[in-house]
Amino acid sequence: MRYYHGAVLPCCLQLGDAVAMKTALNAMKKIGLGGTCASKWDTIISGKEQMMIDAEITSDTKNVLEDCGLGQIQNAIESMEAVYVEGMTASSHPGLSEDSMQGAIKVFYAMLYDPPIPSYGSINDPVLRKYARNKVAENVAAVYSNIYELVKSEKGGYENSSFLTYDPSQINSMLSS
Repeated sequence: MRYYHGAVLPCCLQLGDAVAMKTALNAMKKIGLGGTCASKWDTIISGKEQMMIDAEITSDTKNVLEDCGLGQIQNAIESMEAVYVEGMTASSHPGLSEDSMQGAIKVFYAMLYDPPIPSYGSINDPVLRKYARNKVAENVAAVYSNIYELVKSEKGGYENSSFLTYDPSQINSMLSS
C-alpha cells in the first residue's frame, strides 16, 4: 500500500475524491490493513482534504467580500499598505475615500440579514461543512474589523465615522449565527 500513494494522490482533485479515499481506507482497515500504514494514509488523506477545504474557503471568502461590497475596499487597503508612507491618510488613497467607504459599508450592512456565505452542501461531513461556513464568516468579520479600525484611527483620516453602525464584535455575532 505504501508504494501507491504517488499514483493515487494526484487523482484526489475534489473533496468527494478525498471522501471516497477515506471510505476505501476504512474498508481496507476492516480487512486487515495495519495500524501504522492505515494511520499514515489517514494523515495523508486528511491533509489533502484540509488543503482542498482551505483553498475553497479562500476562494469563497473572496467571492463573499466582493458580493457584500467589502472586496474593493480590502483591495484598496492592500494597495495603500504597499505604498504607505508616514503621514499619509487612508481617505486620500484611491478607493478609500469617505464616499467609497460609506457606500461599501452600506452594501455590507444590507446583506447582514442574509449573508451570501455558501452552505457547502457538497461537503458531506457536517463537521467540515460547519468549519468551512464558520471560517468564511470569521474571514469576512476580520476584514470588517480591519476596515473599522482603519476608519476609526488617525491613519484613516476620516472626518465622519458615524456610518460605522456596528462594532466588529457585533458583526462577528451576526455572521456566526
